[in-house]
This record gives sequence, C-alpha cells and structure tokens, in this order.
Amino acid sequence: MKLGSLAPWWDRGTLWWSGRSQREQVLLGVLAALGTLAILMALVVRPLETARAQATADIRTYDMLAMRLRAAGPGMAGAAARHGPPAGIVAASAGATGVTVQRVEPESGRLTVVLADAPFDAVLRFVADLERTSSLRVGEARIEASATGPGLVTARFVLAGG
Repeated sequence: MKLGSLAPWWDRGTLWWSGRSQREQVLLGVLAALGTLAILMALVVRPLETARAQATADIRTYDMLAMRLRAAGPGMAGAAARHGPPAGIVAASAGATGVTVQRVEPESGRLTVVLADAPFDAVLRFVADLERTSSLRVGEARIEASATGPGLVTARFVLAGG
C-alpha cells in the first residue's frame, strides 16, 4: 500500500496501535464506532428528523385549511348571484358593502360607476362583492385619495360583462 506523504503518519499510527493491548484495541474500536455513530446522528439523522417534523406540521396546517374551506362550503364562494340590469346589480352591491354610488353612467355596453368619499376598505369590498356575485368585471379603475379626510377615496370604475 503506497500512501505517499502520509506514510510516516501511517507508520506511527500502526506502531501506536500495535503497542496497545488486545483489550485496549477493542475499547478503542468500540469508542471509534460510538464516535462515528454520534457524528452520523448529529450531522445526518437529526436534521432529517427536524425536516420531517416541519413537513408533518406543514401538512397538518394545509389539511386544517382544506378542512375549513370544505366546511365553509358554497358560502365561501360568495353570496347568491345577482341578476338584473347592471345598474341594479351595482346598487345592490353598494348597499351590501355600505358605499354610496354617486353616479352610474351607461356607455355602449359598459357601465361607469363613480364613488365619492368612500372608505378605501369599503371600496375594495364593493369591487369584490360585485365580481363575486355578478358577471360584471372591472375593466378600468381609478382610485384617488379624497381631500375630505384620511382613509377616504374617490373611485371610478368601468364595468363590463353585465
């Protein structure tokens, strides 16, 4: 066996090993095996166990979310669909979300809706309710901060698909 530059170290190691008694060699072999096992546990097994525990926790979380979504049923998808003229659908959605429609202007198959001085979150709920409960879709939107107070906006939406 040619070890090159390790030959002096190898020779010292074999000399040292042969100087040990049979009992010491067995004890050192067991100690080396235990050390190797400890290193294997610390560097391989424990990280794998941690990753598995995290994956199991993630699966439980996603299963819980899926169960909640199934339990919510069709109600989660939205209220009953609104039918009728687009202006009536807009008025119903505005009433359901607490916004006041300032102006509704029909123009060639599209509908322009203007909301003035409405809370921003109510405007977003209005758009979400409108799209969830009808076939109307926002084609264009312009939302600007209102000068009348903080959190209030003036919004203009162009709706299509009614």
